[in-house]
Amino acid sequence: ENMQMVYFTPDQLRLMMDKPNNIRNLSVIASLDHGKSCLIDQLLAAAGIILRELTNIRYTNTRCDKEDRTPYIRPSSWLLHFEVPEALIERAFLINLIDSSSHFDSSCQLATSLRISDGALVIIDVIEGALTHSIDLLRQSLAEGITPILTLNKLDRAFLELQIDGEQLYQTCFDIIDQVNNNIDMYSGLDAVEKTFLSVKKGNVAFSSGLQGWGFTLSKFARIYAIKFGVDEAKMIDRLWGNSYYDSANKRWTSNPISASGEHLPRGFCKFILEPISQICNACMQNDMEKLDKYLAVLGITLTSQDRDLQPKYLLKCVMQKWLPISDTILSMIVHHIPSPNHAQYHRVQNLYTGPMDDDTAKSIRMCDPEGPLVMYISKMVPSSYRDRLLAFGRVFSGTIFAGQKVRILSSKYEFGKMKDVVIKNIPGLGMPMGRSVESVESVPAGNICAVFAMDSHVVATTTLTSEEHSHPLVSIKTSVHPIMEVSVEIKHPADLPRLIEGLRRLCKVDPSVQSRTDDTGMQMLCGVGEHHLRASISELESLVNVPFIASDPFVRFKETVISESSHVCMTKSPNKHNRIYVTAVPFADGLADAIESGIINHSDDPKVRGQLLSEKYDWDLLETKRIWSFGPSNNGPNLCVDVTHGVCYMNEIRDSVCAAFQWTTLEGALTGENMRGIRFNIHDVVLHSDAIHRGGGQIIPTARRAFYAAQIASETRLMEPIYLVEMLCRGNDVKTIINIINTRRGQVIEQIQKPERSIVIVKAHLPVVESMGFCDQVRAETLGHVFPQCVFDHWNIMAGNPWQEGGTQFRIASEIRKRKGMSPELPILSNYE
Repeated sequence: ENMQMVYFTPDQLRLMMDKPNNIRNLSVIASLDHGKSCLIDQLLAAAGIILRELTNIRYTNTRCDKEDRTPYIRPSSWLLHFEVPEALIERAFLINLIDSSSHFDSSCQLATSLRISDGALVIIDVIEGALTHSIDLLRQSLAEGITPILTLNKLDRAFLELQIDGEQLYQTCFDIIDQVNNNIDMYSGLDAVEKTFLSVKKGNVAFSSGLQGWGFTLSKFARIYAIKFGVDEAKMIDRLWGNSYYDSANKRWTSNPISASGEHLPRGFCKFILEPISQICNACMQNDMEKLDKYLAVLGITLTSQDRDLQPKYLLKCVMQKWLPISDTILSMIVHHIPSPNHAQYHRVQNLYTGPMDDDTAKSIRMCDPEGPLVMYISKMVPSSYRDRLLAFGRVFSGTIFAGQKVRILSSKYEFGKMKDVVIKNIPGLGMPMGRSVESVESVPAGNICAVFAMDSHVVATTTLTSEEHSHPLVSIKTSVHPIMEVSVEIKHPADLPRLIEGLRRLCKVDPSVQSRTDDTGMQMLCGVGEHHLRASISELESLVNVPFIASDPFVRFKETVISESSHVCMTKSPNKHNRIYVTAVPFADGLADAIESGIINHSDDPKVRGQLLSEKYDWDLLETKRIWSFGPSNNGPNLCVDVTHGVCYMNEIRDSVCAAFQWTTLEGALTGENMRGIRFNIHDVVLHSDAIHRGGGQIIPTARRAFYAAQIASETRLMEPIYLVEMLCRGNDVKTIINIINTRRGQVIEQIQKPERSIVIVKAHLPVVESMGFCDQVRAETLGHVFPQCVFDHWNIMAGNPWQEGGTQFRIASEIRKRKGMSPELPILSNYE
């Protein structure tokens, strides 16, 4: 069906907010270079937000660093108002279109966008296929339980640049759709009966060219050919996709690709869809106006004299946009295959709400009731130009929020029934996000996305706003983000230091994947998930603080671990010589550290459930699983402190002091002061003074800390380095160059996938992050810009060698880290602690 975009006013948008059945909230997700920005520009042009002539300027790139292909921090959101020409009771629709970063360093920004969406428009380059990053983005959306729709983009390259055979193109599309459906089946957060699979016949898969502004679904051609052949449209759809072939000689359809005379028959999709498109492309590019006029007469398309004078490339774009406008195709998919808020929340409430499913708040969320208790989830903080304040960007899941309303601000740490981590404030003002601007509005009902003004001193991402005391908070967003690089930030003028610190605090609110800390020398440190992410964060920081500062070159964060059990039970005495602690260190079983970091196992789990898992999967003693004292660092890290003593007095009295020492120790390891990972510390025995005054925190904390360090040194300490999974799409003659670059950087090629039908090779490799500095630039330079690597954090790897062996890689790296941190140049030895 043809969609009609309406040139709208803010008042019209506000009226549409009261009709949740006609609202669609969706995120647009795609890998880098898969054509997302161009496609969104086409939708914005159809909505009248930008001119048709500006659809190639990438209007959604609101920051210069995004235009430079660096991951950006500020996601854009657009409200689109349009109508469908059907005889519906309400034919006007409101779309909240959220554009998040395509960069592989920006998974945290994507997670915040998905939480407030009900659907995801997945864009995949039909030439490159579903790369690892594309599948990762899809899995994130499936984990949130939202509905995906798919468009296979850059179809113009298949016709103009690569001239792929129709049957090969069909098989490529079929394989991509099948791969996506396999992931939906495996990773969808919904029940089996609720999963939405992608199907060309159902209409939730489109084929498009975002750059040229055209696209189609199967129903577009099915309607045309149903009239021509005099058959039902549904029957024609079945013939246009799948193993259905057309025998032109006998004028009939068959499931056999070989005719009675032995000729190969064309597939319906190739014969009746790809072939007409190819013919028009050839006529336009060859400037054969006579042949083109014949085609256009059949299609009912008229060209103006100005159109006929266009260059071949622009003539093709003009013809295809008149015939198959992409806005009609995408908007039709969104309306018919993305659920409305009231339908989506009915299924999502069990994954969103932390309270009982039968209370008033849960019922209101399930029904998307604008009259129920207010529940709004703040997914991200966005910078604004108003007095250096941040906008709280989120979605109203229940009730109606309005300016001046008194709300309860529940942090992610809030526990129901307690007054801790809760603040009561009034709403200063509300706004409708419009990409580069925000329009003020008095109220916003359930099912809509909005921004809250001037609340950044109390509100952060993952905060829940409620109006009732009995309401529980919503589930916090979980992301597996690993800050593995950092830079030091130094102010040029000492008087500007408070402004820099405030800017870092605001930056951490804007981007939850950024971490800020002050090291032992007083230097401000900024931690991120990659080189490009840090570059974007520094650019964002410049706009937030507006004062000159100097950022160092990025350096990589390592981890400390052990590879064997302590050679002996390490004993340390307290400063007053009245207390003794006996500790050993043991490495984790394979996979346990990953399970803790991904949230499968954490400190808040039911001890019985956690104990059963540790016992069955990681071979723990069931009794010891009940005596886990602490996770560290930060009470959720991949290290454990376990009490394995028997019949020792006063253990509960010193538990808090030992845990405090454990947190400190795992935060700063003995070797380089880096975080520990994958170490279990066992407390075997404790000798304590009978008088409580002699076993206080001042005596126990330093004693326990030295005991933990001694156990670490006695267990063959090693450094762990972060490893990237690198994926590159390249031509056959570039493979050798790429492999040579990887080998010189201590990398390892793990897979080469040949794509002979497209004359390309997909190279996958593991690359140490410390060796990745300048890697992308080198690859692009030596392949003349034909290859752009995608680097995603994959795992932590224990480095080869011994850090105490002079001349080795570990010794060099450990010495450099200690020097940078101002630590003693000599590596620690066991006698320093025992």
